[in-house]
Amino acid sequence: MPENKVSSDAFMNKNEAVVNLFLSVMVSDGDVSDSEIAVIEDFIGNLHSFDVNLEASVKKISSLTPEGISSLFDESIVFLKDIPMDEKILLLDKINDIIEADGIIAEGETNMLMKINSIWN
Repeated sequence: MPENKVSSDAFMNKNEAVVNLFLSVMVSDGDVSDSEIAVIEDFIGNLHSFDVNLEASVKKISSLTPEGISSLFDESIVFLKDIPMDEKILLLDKINDIIEADGIIAEGETNMLMKINSIWN
């Protein structure tokens, strides 16, 4: 049975927050495409100090209810709200790439992007 909340077995770090943010956006349309995962893998692959297990993170988010995913998304954007603006721009660019990767821009993805903008501005 899907979980309604995120396990708090450890505090979130910046890399986990980024991956959680990306994955939350990825699953918001109810579908996970290979092209969306490829965008995330490409981003992580280009960062040598990125120490997050993507496969485990995908498994974790797949076990969450929509409410749990929303909560994880909210925690992630709040965690990242004080990062430098150039990093926010990079993340927003990658989020746009994830949203556009499957060729469909769903309402949930648009809503998430608007929420990020409202919290990060």
